[in-house]
Amino acid sequence: MKLKLIKLTKEYEKQLCEMIDEWREDQEKNHTDRSPGVIFKNDPRDFDYYVDHLDLKEETGRYVPGSVFFLLDEERDRLLGAAHIRHYLNEELRHSGGHIGDGIRPTERRRGYGTELVRLVLEECRKLGIDRVLMTCDKDNVASAKTIIKNGGVLDSEFVNSDGVIEQRYWIDLKKVINQWENAAEKYAEEQESSEFSDVNKAVVKERFKKLDSERVLDLGCGYGFYTNYLKSIGGKVIGVDGAEKMTELAKEKYPECDFAVADVTKPFPFEGGSFDIVFCNQVLMDVEDIEHVFSECARVLRRGGIFYYSIVHPAFYDSRWQKDEKGFRYAKTMSRYIKPYSFNNEFWGETAHFHRALSYYLNVAADAGFFLKRTWEPVSYDGVTKSDDLPLFFFAEYEKL
Repeated sequence: MKLKLIKLTKEYEKQLCEMIDEWREDQEKNHTDRSPGVIFKNDPRDFDYYVDHLDLKEETGRYVPGSVFFLLDEERDRLLGAAHIRHYLNEELRHSGGHIGDGIRPTERRRGYGTELVRLVLEECRKLGIDRVLMTCDKDNVASAKTIIKNGGVLDSEFVNSDGVIEQRYWIDLKKVINQWENAAEKYAEEQESSEFSDVNKAVVKERFKKLDSERVLDLGCGYGFYTNYLKSIGGKVIGVDGAEKMTELAKEKYPECDFAVADVTKPFPFEGGSFDIVFCNQVLMDVEDIEHVFSECARVLRRGGIFYYSIVHPAFYDSRWQKDEKGFRYAKTMSRYIKPYSFNNEFWGETAHFHRALSYYLNVAADAGFFLKRTWEPVSYDGVTKSDDLPLFFFAEYEKL
């Protein structure tokens, strides 16, 4: 299953009409809801007019600017549903309606598409600069409530609307991950200075990057600044950016000769296209929910032929349990899930989110963004005495922008 959000084009005219007819028939037969309502306000058979009037550019009366996206199953080339993002809230929407109206066509419901639709729409909200998203649903619409909750929704309040129906209001904090790292910054920086696993990471990087000749380098998710300083020390023109203000404060204190800035990697990078020769990203991507956006932005800010170099904890071995022999030697690891993406919280430096994806996921996203894979590394991470040294903890990859 490969789903993505699209803007309507002429090739989907027939599918759109079929989906709208299906939705209307179900509403008349079963008295179900039609959401998002904006996709029903005009006749899809007048396709050009329909598309031109989907997005609202300016506030008009009680309506605020908004963007409409359609959910596409790429494997089947089939429209599954739609969503409407309101760019901001007026008083009425803050009470009922919220930022997002969404729906899955009747024949495709109860397959998990609604959860994925909301997840993808939230990524678009990030790009629009919406940090807190309000979503509402009827209390008896259990499926919608579960979809919102799975995407981080926290129940704020309930009220009885003008039709006598109880509605629920949920807020979704899109800066939750950054806030977690704000809280974890000091402990993370302190422990990384003495971590044996951090030493493994540093050794691989230093072997690859021994000397730079004034290459323009973006250290993406720079943390407390170690690699920004190192890459500068070997001749690079480097700027380190991180979404957590506390991290950049620590970096500036520790490495005052380096350039640092606060930048949320889940939003458009604050740099012109082709600004860098190298984008360096160490142990960051598994902490980011929308890596498609990150890869796309890395491709944008790199010059043609530029290098994208990243490391992550190895997804085939990280979320697993050691197995011991009779002498206590940890000789193998077991894991119960791998292929499908999922998330959980780590507790090493305070609560921080981790987003698991199979290795193929990372490689395919890179290819889709226009990167050519040049080399990978899976370095020895364990001592071979208490733990097997034939199982890696990290994965490194280097790409070239085509």
